[in-house]
Amino acid sequence: MKTSHQHIKIPLPDSIIRQAIAWRIRLESASQNIEITYEEELLACKNWRARDATHELAWQRLEKIDSNFQTLSNNAPKLAQSTLLKTDTDCQHINRRQALRSFAGSALSLSAIGLISHQQGLFNRIYADYSTQNTASQYTLEDNSHVWLNSDTSIELDFNHKYRSVKLTQGEIQLTVASDPRPLNIITDHGLLTTSDAQFLLRNESDHSLLQVTAGSVMIKEKRNQRITQAVTGTVYQINSQNMEQLNNQVFNYSSWVEGIFSVKNMPLKDFLAELSRYRTGFLKCDPRLNQHLVSGIYQLHDTDLVIQTLALSVKGEVRYRTRWWAEITPLVTS
Repeated sequence: MKTSHQHIKIPLPDSIIRQAIAWRIRLESASQNIEITYEEELLACKNWRARDATHELAWQRLEKIDSNFQTLSNNAPKLAQSTLLKTDTDCQHINRRQALRSFAGSALSLSAIGLISHQQGLFNRIYADYSTQNTASQYTLEDNSHVWLNSDTSIELDFNHKYRSVKLTQGEIQLTVASDPRPLNIITDHGLLTTSDAQFLLRNESDHSLLQVTAGSVMIKEKRNQRITQAVTGTVYQINSQNMEQLNNQVFNYSSWVEGIFSVKNMPLKDFLAELSRYRTGFLKCDPRLNQHLVSGIYQLHDTDLVIQTLALSVKGEVRYRTRWWAEITPLVTS
């Protein structure tokens, strides 16, 4: 688990971001342009970056998605030539996120989507205001709310004088909402959440969202029937497009990952391993005979192999590794 840190995102003028995007495009297409060399474009870009600190900051933020441009350029150079040959004028009337989405919806991305589909959540990270990949991170938002993003998580923000909006596009967050006259709306694929000053965990799965309220209250508006439910401190809800279900809040503390631990009480081993798999590369399971063995305790997430070994001892079993990334807890074979 990555050590927490605070980050205040410095806003940049759209005009500077558009210039940075245009420079990135020009560099990608320079190898296809016989009238000007890549070295000349690179030098001109370096001069632009050095001209102002905001230029360099905008460039560094675009570098975070450099792998996307590089993959497309390497694998579809002919199509890249026609698509990437854009100028400042092409980006003149669109904001930062619209500009990025125009690339994602272009013929270039459509032709290359198969090449980059293995990069889970790539486009969500491109559009995101905040995102993580392999580690969790903490951020302070412009309203002084504090948000933890678990690994492989992305959110989009929309704050104005009337309301605050957070869209969880993938992954899992814990949000401590700063008190503010403006309501905070949290948008998920399965419903709309509204609160003023609560603390809660929210997870986005493909078929449902999971909400755990640790302080205050959150109003849940179901997507299909628009029914409204108030989730109060200590409650856990599973929300899908059709309805919602209140879960037992005594079994598992879904937000304990913020502290780098798992806190669990009488949770079936199969379910516990499913949660642990979120913090481990590869495949993790147990023998079906052990599925309902109840697990209790506090486990450190920084060493998942140690957790697995401890679980195996608790069931008088062993861990079998079919490969480095495939682990299974099985009963001991007795002679």
